[in-house]
Amino acid sequence: MWHEIVNRIIQHEHHEIALYCRIAEGAPNPALRKAVQQMVEHEKRELEWWKDLLLHGKMPGVYHPPGGYYPPGSSYHGDGYAPDPGYAPFGEKKKQKK
Repeated sequence: MWHEIVNRIIQHEHHEIALYCRIAEGAPNPALRKAVQQMVEHEKRELEWWKDLLLHGKMPGVYHPPGGYYPPGSSYHGDGYAPDPGYAPFGEKKKQKK
């Protein structure tokens, strides 16, 4: 049963990656494109984590894949991707204090 659930998660990860790639292609500016591309990389790491779990049948936190342990759902910001400083949606700029 758990194999079926993990396989469904893997399928969803593939769909997320494809969707984020499409979003990045249509991003209206380089900063947003870069942020979304970083999300793609995050999802790829999650995908590999789930594949390793399925392949080895070990619980998260116990099995450490060769590239290092990567818990799914880790903070996007903690992974180092966030919009570049000064980025604001829809071309708005944040007011800077003097």
